[in-house]
Amino acid sequence: MISTYVEFWPKMLVALAEREQRTGEQHADLEEVCRDSGLPANEDWLVRFINENTLWGAGSVIGNHYTYSLNTNGLHYGLELIEKSKPKSWFQRAKEVGPEWYAVAISLLSLLISVVALFRDKT
Repeated sequence: MISTYVEFWPKMLVALAEREQRTGEQHADLEEVCRDSGLPANEDWLVRFINENTLWGAGSVIGNHYTYSLNTNGLHYGLELIEKSKPKSWFQRAKEVGPEWYAVAISLLSLLISVVALFRDKT
């Protein structure tokens, strides 16, 4: 359950990006998006989302009607958040490890082999 705005806004951005990708429509009714995605339609949060997220798109409040449309940056960021939330395989995690960690792993492996060779029984 979402209890703070800090938890709410990235989920709203993801829901808007998913909706735009699914339907192709840029303009979205935020209350409808909340209903479809299971987010709370807290009016204060919706107004705050529109006012604070001008980098990702533009929105308006007319009476009790809240609309928002993502720009290209907002769509890309929303899709990036979706990708980050997906579980990663071991191979994907290994690809993200920097080359310096490969060097450390190889050095430790070499050390282990040297220790084993040193204490190996020579009979």
